[in-house]
Amino acid sequence: MGRAEFEFLDVFERAAQEFLVHHSEVGGSWSLSRKGRHTELNITSSSASGFDVGAVCEVYGLYPSAGQWRGAPWEPVSDSIEGLCDAYFGFVRALLSPDARLQLTFRREHLQAAIVELRTSDGWRLFERERQVVLPFGTQRVVLLQNNQLPSRFPFAGLQLSGWGVYPWERGA
Repeated sequence: MGRAEFEFLDVFERAAQEFLVHHSEVGGSWSLSRKGRHTELNITSSSASGFDVGAVCEVYGLYPSAGQWRGAPWEPVSDSIEGLCDAYFGFVRALLSPDARLQLTFRREHLQAAIVELRTSDGWRLFERERQVVLPFGTQRVVLLQNNQLPSRFPFAGLQLSGWGVYPWERGA
Protein backbone atom coordinates (compact mmCIF):
# COMPACT_ATOMS: atom_id res chain seq x y z
CA MET A 1 0.00 0.00 0.00
CA GLY A 2 1.34 3.37 -1.00
CA ARG A 3 1.48 6.42 1.27
CA ALA A 4 -0.87 8.33 -1.07
CA GLU A 5 -3.55 5.77 -0.27
CA PHE A 6 -3.56 7.00 3.33
CA GLU A 7 -3.62 10.73 2.51
CA PHE A 8 -7.26 11.16 3.61
CA LEU A 9 -6.55 9.44 6.95
CA ASP A 10 -3.44 11.56 7.54
CA VAL A 11 -5.23 14.85 6.77
CA PHE A 12 -8.26 13.84 8.87
CA GLU A 13 -6.09 12.88 11.85
CA ARG A 14 -4.12 16.15 11.71
CA ALA A 15 -7.36 18.17 11.49
CA ALA A 16 -8.91 16.18 14.37
CA GLN A 17 -5.90 16.71 16.60
CA GLU A 18 -5.80 20.42 15.80
CA PHE A 19 -9.55 20.75 16.45
CA LEU A 20 -9.34 18.88 19.76
CA VAL A 21 -6.28 20.82 20.97
CA HIS A 22 -7.94 24.13 20.02
CA HIS A 23 -11.18 23.20 21.80
CA SER A 24 -9.87 22.16 25.18
CA GLU A 25 -13.45 22.33 26.52
CA VAL A 26 -13.93 18.86 25.06
CA GLY A 27 -11.24 17.75 27.53
CA GLY A 28 -10.55 14.06 27.97
CA SER A 29 -13.86 12.98 26.49
CA TRP A 30 -12.47 12.07 23.04
CA SER A 31 -10.49 9.33 21.36
CA LEU A 32 -8.81 9.10 17.97
CA SER A 33 -7.43 5.79 16.76
CA ARG A 34 -6.26 4.33 13.46
CA LYS A 35 -7.22 0.74 12.81
CA GLY A 36 -5.76 -0.49 9.54
CA ARG A 37 -7.39 1.39 6.67
CA HIS A 38 -9.65 3.61 8.79
CA THR A 39 -9.50 6.08 11.67
CA GLU A 40 -12.19 6.40 14.32
CA LEU A 41 -13.04 9.62 16.14
CA ASN A 42 -15.31 9.51 19.19
CA ILE A 43 -16.31 12.47 21.36
CA THR A 44 -18.42 11.57 24.38
CA SER A 45 -21.22 13.85 25.51
CA SER A 46 -20.67 15.66 28.79
CA SER A 47 -24.37 15.61 29.79
CA ALA A 48 -27.36 13.30 29.92
CA SER A 49 -29.28 15.65 27.61
CA GLY A 50 -26.53 15.52 24.96
CA PHE A 51 -25.24 12.95 22.48
CA ASP A 52 -21.92 11.48 21.39
CA VAL A 53 -20.31 12.69 18.17
CA GLY A 54 -17.96 10.78 15.92
CA ALA A 55 -16.85 9.56 12.54
CA VAL A 56 -15.16 6.71 10.81
CA CYS A 57 -12.73 7.99 8.19
CA GLU A 58 -11.88 5.48 5.48
CA VAL A 59 -9.19 5.99 2.81
CA TYR A 60 -11.95 7.15 0.42
CA GLY A 61 -14.55 8.93 2.58
CA LEU A 62 -15.88 9.94 5.94
CA TYR A 63 -18.91 8.48 7.76
CA PRO A 64 -20.23 10.93 10.40
CA SER A 65 -22.34 9.97 13.42
CA ALA A 66 -24.21 11.75 16.19
CA GLY A 67 -25.81 9.65 18.91
CA GLN A 68 -27.99 7.07 17.16
CA TRP A 69 -27.82 8.90 13.80
CA ARG A 70 -25.49 7.56 11.12
CA GLY A 71 -24.98 9.98 8.26
CA ALA A 72 -24.40 9.54 4.57
CA PRO A 73 -20.72 9.39 3.58
CA TRP A 74 -18.77 12.54 2.83
CA GLU A 75 -16.34 12.07 -0.05
CA PRO A 76 -13.83 14.59 -1.46
CA VAL A 77 -15.36 14.70 -4.96
CA SER A 78 -15.72 18.43 -5.65
CA ASP A 79 -13.73 19.62 -2.63
CA SER A 80 -10.19 19.04 -1.44
CA ILE A 81 -9.57 16.66 1.45
CA GLU A 82 -8.59 19.67 3.58
CA GLY A 83 -11.80 21.51 2.60
CA LEU A 84 -13.89 18.46 3.44
CA CYS A 85 -12.18 18.13 6.84
CA ASP A 86 -12.74 21.84 7.59
CA ALA A 87 -16.44 21.39 6.72
CA TYR A 88 -16.67 18.21 8.82
CA PHE A 89 -15.06 19.81 11.87
CA GLY A 90 -17.38 22.80 11.42
CA PHE A 91 -20.19 20.23 11.62
CA VAL A 92 -18.60 18.73 14.76
CA ARG A 93 -18.24 22.26 16.17
CA ALA A 94 -21.99 22.76 15.68
CA LEU A 95 -22.89 19.32 17.06
CA LEU A 96 -20.97 20.01 20.28
CA SER A 97 -22.75 23.35 20.79
CA PRO A 98 -26.35 24.58 21.04
CA ASP A 99 -26.16 25.22 17.26
CA ALA A 100 -27.30 21.66 16.52
CA ARG A 101 -29.80 19.23 17.92
CA LEU A 102 -30.69 15.59 17.48
CA GLN A 103 -34.32 14.49 17.41
CA LEU A 104 -34.98 10.79 17.97
CA THR A 105 -38.38 9.27 17.30
CA PHE A 106 -39.15 5.94 18.92
CA ARG A 107 -42.06 3.61 18.29
CA ARG A 108 -42.50 0.92 20.97
CA GLU A 109 -38.93 1.69 22.16
CA HIS A 110 -37.51 1.00 18.66
CA LEU A 111 -35.74 3.84 16.87
CA GLN A 112 -37.91 4.99 13.97
CA ALA A 113 -36.07 8.16 12.92
CA ALA A 114 -32.99 10.18 13.82
CA ILE A 115 -32.94 13.78 12.61
CA VAL A 116 -30.03 16.22 12.81
CA GLU A 117 -31.03 19.88 12.70
CA LEU A 118 -28.64 22.82 12.44
CA ARG A 119 -29.29 26.40 13.44
CA THR A 120 -28.64 29.00 10.77
CA SER A 121 -29.07 32.75 10.83
CA ASP A 122 -32.58 32.05 9.44
CA GLY A 123 -33.55 29.52 12.14
CA TRP A 124 -33.46 25.73 12.45
CA ARG A 125 -33.17 23.60 9.30
CA LEU A 126 -33.02 19.91 8.59
CA PHE A 127 -29.49 18.69 7.93
CA GLU A 128 -30.17 14.98 7.46
CA ARG A 129 -32.73 12.38 8.45
CA GLU A 130 -32.17 8.67 8.93
CA ARG A 131 -35.22 6.43 8.99
CA GLN A 132 -35.53 2.89 10.30
CA VAL A 133 -38.17 0.40 9.24
CA VAL A 134 -40.47 0.08 12.25
CA LEU A 135 -44.10 -0.96 12.20
CA PRO A 136 -46.29 2.08 12.94
CA PHE A 137 -48.02 0.51 15.94
CA GLY A 138 -47.76 1.51 19.57
CA THR A 139 -46.89 4.71 21.29
CA GLN A 140 -44.59 7.19 19.61
CA ARG A 141 -42.05 9.02 21.76
CA VAL A 142 -39.84 11.91 20.64
CA VAL A 143 -36.59 12.77 22.41
CA LEU A 144 -34.71 16.01 21.70
CA LEU A 145 -30.99 16.06 22.56
CA GLN A 146 -28.57 18.97 22.46
CA ASN A 147 -24.94 19.40 23.49
CA ASN A 148 -23.45 22.38 25.28
CA GLN A 149 -19.72 21.53 25.32
CA LEU A 150 -18.76 24.46 23.06
CA PRO A 151 -20.27 27.96 22.89
CA SER A 152 -22.74 28.87 20.17
CA ARG A 153 -21.50 30.81 17.13
CA PHE A 154 -25.02 32.22 16.52
CA PRO A 155 -25.78 34.63 14.71
CA PHE A 156 -22.87 33.39 12.53
CA ALA A 157 -21.72 36.89 11.55
CA GLY A 158 -19.10 36.68 8.83
CA LEU A 159 -19.47 32.91 8.31
CA GLN A 160 -20.50 31.41 4.97
CA LEU A 161 -22.09 27.98 4.56
CA SER A 162 -19.85 25.45 2.85
CA GLY A 163 -20.95 23.20 0.00
CA TRP A 164 -21.79 20.62 2.69
CA GLY A 165 -24.38 22.97 4.19
CA VAL A 166 -22.42 23.66 7.38
CA TYR A 167 -20.37 26.56 8.65
CA PRO A 168 -16.76 25.40 8.22
CA TRP A 169 -14.44 25.18 11.18
CA GLU A 170 -12.05 28.07 11.29
CA ARG A 171 -9.12 27.88 13.64
CA GLY A 172 -10.04 30.26 16.42
CA ALA A 173 -13.82 30.06 15.92
